[in-house]
Amino acid sequence: MGKRDNWVPIQEGPSFQPRKLKVVCIGAGFAGLMLSYQHKHGDAPLENFMDLKIYEKNDDIGGTWLVNTYPGVACDIPAHIYTFPFEPNPSWSQFYALGPEIWTYIKKTSDKYKLYEPIILNSEVISSGWDDDTGKWRLEIQQAHSRDIVQEKADVVINATGFLSKWNWPTIVGLDKFKGKLVHTAAWDTSLDWSGKRVAIIGNGSSAVQVLPQMQPTAARIVNYARSPLWISGAFASEFTPEGKNFTYTDEEIQ
Repeated sequence: MGKRDNWVPIQEGPSFQPRKLKVVCIGAGFAGLMLSYQHKHGDAPLENFMDLKIYEKNDDIGGTWLVNTYPGVACDIPAHIYTFPFEPNPSWSQFYALGPEIWTYIKKTSDKYKLYEPIILNSEVISSGWDDDTGKWRLEIQQAHSRDIVQEKADVVINATGFLSKWNWPTIVGLDKFKGKLVHTAAWDTSLDWSGKRVAIIGNGSSAVQVLPQMQPTAARIVNYARSPLWISGAFASEFTPEGKNFTYTDEEIQ
């Protein structure tokens, strides 16, 4: 018997056959590490639904808290709420934790939960674009040491680079002719010795507010150049801080 003109083939199998999605995340700061945790340890582990790769351009995890090393760098909210939700930390040494202590916490937590597993370090995603023909993302990743570029495909791309990963110098005529030491807080030179030197700080944002009081006691002179006035509100939860200032916990308080 011949097929009728309106014959429609019937699929011999389930109408929905789930497949694992290939997911690429860019960045291994707090957001990327949180994704790594959910992939392995979440209430409904994402590893059941997707294959994950996290590309990180730096040589270690931590994002902002790895690369920002200027004097005075710290969080601006109480440290006890500046944590992964799955790993509270009762042992912060200060109310507003400093950068090195935050990075140590990130590192320790990542080791404990093996958050490194899907992370590929020293690998910078330099381009990404959607391919209509294949229905996938195409990415180019440059290896830091060899400078080789590798190709990658993904069903889903997650941008976890944050907004502090691309810093730049302000546009100032003649800045390139300055004969002294030029240092940016986002790429701090930890060997810098400013004792007895004249220092100019350009800008009055958060990093300037943190770094200036650290440099002032030993610098010969500091001038802070600001484009517009700065207004500082009371610190978050400042009702718990003496005179609105940061403080160190005693051993008894930590316990």
